[in-house]
Amino acid sequence: MALTVVKVTVRTVLLVWAYYLAPFAGTRDDNFGLHLALTVVVVAAAVAYTLVSVLRADYPILRAAEGVTTLLVVMLLIFASTYSVMSQSETGAFSEALDHTDALYFAVTTSTTVGFGDITPSTDTARIAVMVQMLVNVLLIGVGVRILVNTAKRRARSA
Repeated sequence: MALTVVKVTVRTVLLVWAYYLAPFAGTRDDNFGLHLALTVVVVAAAVAYTLVSVLRADYPILRAAEGVTTLLVVMLLIFASTYSVMSQSETGAFSEALDHTDALYFAVTTSTTVGFGDITPSTDTARIAVMVQMLVNVLLIGVGVRILVNTAKRRARSA
């Protein structure tokens, strides 16, 4: 269990560090639909990879917990980067310009359904991106976690 905690912590720190190093300022994303579709495909591929790794793991429940945590972090960072690029490329996409921290904050508040209202999408494109995140959240948390947990339980019983 300690190894799983260390792995998740190190992976999360590295992913967040890479996110903060990414040069979003001045970036234009004219292929927004493609970027969003790619995001959904990456998250789906990560879920599939996690399922396979749970099936092969010696400790499937720990591997499922590790996978779910990593998937959530990756999803949040992908949407945060999307919001940051949108904010840079489309003036007025959000109620204020978003830097790395603002975009991550907005992705987390949207993901947790807290939505404080201090940052809001102002354009149709931004609203579509936020709706996609909401749907991915529901699918990943509702369906994805259930599938991973059930797979881990079945694998643990058969081991």
